Amino acid sequence: PLWLLHGEALYASQGWRELRVLSLEIVRVFGNAPNVDVISEVWQAVAEAKLNRRESALAAAGKAKALPLEDAPLALRLAGWLDEAGLSEAALALLRGAEAALSDSIVYWSQRFLAAAWASEVDDMLESSRRALALGPKDPRAANNRAAALIFARRSLAEAVQLTFENVARFPANKTYAVNHAMALVENERLVEARQVLSGIAEGTAKDRLEANRRLAWVLLLAREGKKAEALERAGAMDRSQLAPLQAARLDELVRKLRRR
Repeated sequence: PLWLLHGEALYASQGWRELRVLSLEIVRVFGNAPNVDVISEVWQAVAEAKLNRRESALAAAGKAKALPLEDAPLALRLAGWLDEAGLSEAALALLRGAEAALSDSIVYWSQRFLAAAWASEVDDMLESSRRALALGPKDPRAANNRAAALIFARRSLAEAVQLTFENVARFPANKTYAVNHAMALVENERLVEARQVLSGIAEGTAKDRLEANRRLAWVLLLAREGKKAEALERAGAMDRSQLAPLQAARLDELVRKLRRR
C-alpha cells in the first residue's frame, strides 16, 4: 500500500515528525487493515526515539512487541528500524515471532543475533549466531558474529579465535574482523599477538561501534598486561553509548576491579 511506502520513504529521509504523524493517521484511516496496529506502534517508537523522547519510544515499543505481526519480511524490516533506534528488546520480539517463516534465512539469524546482543539476551545471541553459521559456514559475517557471541558470553574461546583467525587470513584489510580477532586473542591470553593486531589499526580509522570495540579491546589488553593506569585512562575516555550493554557492563566491572588493586 502507498501509506507503507510513504512511511519507508520518511524513514529513509529521516522525517521523524512526519513519520510520527503518519503512524497515528494510518490507524485512524486504515485501522482494519492487516498489521496496521503493530506498524503504527513501531513507527511511533522509532520516531519518538529519533526525537529523543525515550519514555514515549519505550512505551510504543512495549506495545509493538506485544502485538502479532503476520508478515515475516515486514517484521525483519521493522525490527531493523527498532534495533537501529536502540529499541532492541522490541526488535527481538518481532524477530522471534517471525522465526517459523524465516528459520532457513541467514539474514534473519544474523539480524536476530544483533538484536539479542543489544537486548542482553545471551542464550538467544548464542543460538542465533550458531544457526547463522550453520546456514553459512563460509560466510565471514556469520563467523564474525559467532566469534563475537562467544566473546560476549566468554564461552568456547578457542573456537572464537579460530573463527576470527580465518576471517583475518581471508580479509586482512577488514578492520571489523581485525578488532574481533584482537578481542579473541586477548581472551585467549595471547597478548603479544593481540597487541600486534591492535597496533595495526590506527586510531581514527574506525567509527562508531567499531571504534568503541577497538578501544575496548585496548583496555582489556592493557588490563591483562598489568598496565593499570593506562587501562583506566583509556576506559575513562571511552564513549560507552556505542558499546552493547553486555560490553559496557564488562568494562564497568573491569574498571571497578582495577581501582581496587
